[in-house]
Amino acid sequence: MATDPDEGVSWGDIKLLGAASQEHKDKFSASRAGHSLALIFDNFRLNLQGGEAPLVGHASFAFEVPFELPRRRGLHGFFGALRGGVDQSAGARAVVLAAVGHATKVLTFPYGRSGLGEINRDLATGSEALFSIEGWPSEAEARGAAPPRPPLVVSITVIALRQTVEDAVLAQVDSLDIAAASYDGGGTGQGPPDFEE
Repeated sequence: MATDPDEGVSWGDIKLLGAASQEHKDKFSASRAGHSLALIFDNFRLNLQGGEAPLVGHASFAFEVPFELPRRRGLHGFFGALRGGVDQSAGARAVVLAAVGHATKVLTFPYGRSGLGEINRDLATGSEALFSIEGWPSEAEARGAAPPRPPLVVSITVIALRQTVEDAVLAQVDSLDIAAASYDGGGTGQGPPDFEE
């Protein structure tokens, strides 16, 4: 996973964690480009409909991915955008918990809503996106002894419940986009002037 000093982030292999390693094996695809990592999920959903389904359920996905930045770049943190949707009857509710690095976002879909509105299509994007503040210096800022960076750990959990078997909820996560927010820390001793995503 060596990184050229003047290139972008080098993302390593994704390692699934916990029960997700069996439940979601081969059910996602990942692509890497520069500072960005994108995951597309094939079947990350929680479907509570009909008399045979339980009234309460959960689904989760967790992984870690090592990464390296060029030696001259420091890291502010990571942006995360989560896309999917929640379709629910008025007697059902759902919660989506997303943790990317040091950031956690809780998205609630309370009782009383019904249908799949525009508000539910992008779970955490734009001004609602995740931002994890990491604050790691460049090698020059650390005087040549930058500490090793731990892998980025990500966890997404969907919890849903309904009051009766006539109620229904379908919660689905379609994709997760992560971008490293780095800066040129070339040893000037000044703050992070050049923000790059």
